[in-house]
Amino acid sequence: MQEHRIKVGLVGASPRKSWASLSHIPALKLLPALELTAVATSSEASAQEAAKTFQVAEAFSSAIQLARSPNVDLVSVCVKVPYHQEIVTAALAAGKHVLCEWPLAVSVEEADAMRRQSEAAGVHTAVGLQARTNPAVRRAHDLIAGGLIGQPLTANVLSTTEGHGAALPSAYAYLCDPANGATMSTILTGHTLDLAIYLLGGIESLQAMTTIKFPQVRLTDVGGHVSRLTADSLSIQARFLNGCLLTAEIDGGRPAGTPFFFQVFGTKGSLALRGGHPYGFQAGDLSLEASIPFQALDLLSAPEFKGPLTNVGELYARLALDLLRQEHTVPDFAHAVQLHRLIRSVGIAAETGVRQTAGQWPIH
Repeated sequence: MQEHRIKVGLVGASPRKSWASLSHIPALKLLPALELTAVATSSEASAQEAAKTFQVAEAFSSAIQLARSPNVDLVSVCVKVPYHQEIVTAALAAGKHVLCEWPLAVSVEEADAMRRQSEAAGVHTAVGLQARTNPAVRRAHDLIAGGLIGQPLTANVLSTTEGHGAALPSAYAYLCDPANGATMSTILTGHTLDLAIYLLGGIESLQAMTTIKFPQVRLTDVGGHVSRLTADSLSIQARFLNGCLLTAEIDGGRPAGTPFFFQVFGTKGSLALRGGHPYGFQAGDLSLEASIPFQALDLLSAPEFKGPLTNVGELYARLALDLLRQEHTVPDFAHAVQLHRLIRSVGIAAETGVRQTAGQWPIH
């Protein structure tokens, strides 16, 4: 029997359809090492409704109150990016471990402030770059790191999402304003580049081009339009520290079912990851194929994991092991800061046409 279950308080536990209700909450319910003990939403009524819906003991209309609860060990932050810093700061001040959705912050400077506070607090942090935890991704990493496809030479990526297209509900209009920190350039580009770095190591230099395909976005529920002020299509070329070349197309407004693929060609063989979730590859199941034999994929932490549960659930499972073993294997706030810096460099490359060379970017 589990002697101590890690008690999780989740901020942003809307009982309506939300990312937390589709992935975080059902994943937590399936993992014996963790227990969802508290939820917080923006109002007392919705918090009580969420607690009843998800069968949780404590409900709060304040994230600060949730963070201070003695029945919470780990605070999971699943709200819009502009609210991340306030909630994370409160959780760290209360001495709690924190898992925060990606992007961590609206700016590099804001992310770095959270990193410094977390290090001073001496707690575990994790950021929602969950694609790394997918069993197919982990096996692909092992094949490349073990030299089984030889020296990586080139990599090609098509990473798409149904979002950031020509129309969206008014509740998601904030995605069109880069000041809110939640754009395709930060969300899907961040997940895509993080996967590339996990598989192939640090990036030595890059160049980029962006465009806005849909400058006026139709609001499907209230009518009218909102201006999109941030890229909905990106093309990135990069060279890794090991010399491998990357060509990445990151595109919004694609229909559901558009395939995701990440192909790597080496001197001894090749491999490919495939998926195609409408939210982006990080939200769904992935498969692996290769020109060489490879071991079967690791079993999921819960056999019921599928779709959005898969990668988020595996992230929670690995974080639970980190807390149990006092290890640090999942991407943390320090890693998030470096990834934010890399994304800023992508933006500079696109705006100026000047190739950017490695700064304080992630290396693994």
